[in-house]
Amino acid sequence: MKFKIGDKVRAIEGSFSGRTGIIGRIDEDCPFGIPYAVNFSGIIGWKMEKYLELISEDEISTLPKPLGIKDTNPKDAVGVKKWRQFSTIPFTIIWELGVAMLEGARKYGRHNYRAAGIRASVYIDAAMGHLSQWWEGEDTDKDSQLNHITKAMACLAVLRDGMINEIYVDDRPPKVLLDKQRDELQKAVDGIFEKYPDAVEPYTENNQGTRW
Repeated sequence: MKFKIGDKVRAIEGSFSGRTGIIGRIDEDCPFGIPYAVNFSGIIGWKMEKYLELISEDEISTLPKPLGIKDTNPKDAVGVKKWRQFSTIPFTIIWELGVAMLEGARKYGRHNYRAAGIRASVYIDAAMGHLSQWWEGEDTDKDSQLNHITKAMACLAVLRDGMINEIYVDDRPPKVLLDKQRDELQKAVDGIFEKYPDAVEPYTENNQGTRW
């Protein structure tokens, strides 16, 4: 092959003609004879060898930008600071959450919690129940066949929605002196780490070791 991965090239014919890019992949067995995948400023274009020429690093920095390509897009500059930030969300989790919420919708009516309101303790109990069952080794909720973590997220989503819309009963117990206790417990933890600097490896499901 004439070029290798990482080479800086210029397209000399076709839809990317005149544009520069970096070869990111080479498929020598491509049945169409187009082996080079070139990254043209974020756009991938497959090119034949005869339609590429090698260029130097200096040429890349001095070449004019293709028409229609701007350093910044005004809409991008504004959009990146908008209050809704969907691009940061892993939609794999949203898909699972949607199915978990569907179960409640079928059983109680969609968005019933907004009409009836909720009690915080009910959803804390449910969420902690799912989290503790997952932690103790049960992956799947027997009723819904969904992961316990997904079910816990659904519980917390309903609770948070109630908090945001001020339609929940805050039945948490009276506040404790958390700062004081947190400081005391941190001192105890620091003392344990100082006393036992070389901890014995934990027993886990994947590495149970010899227990007896």
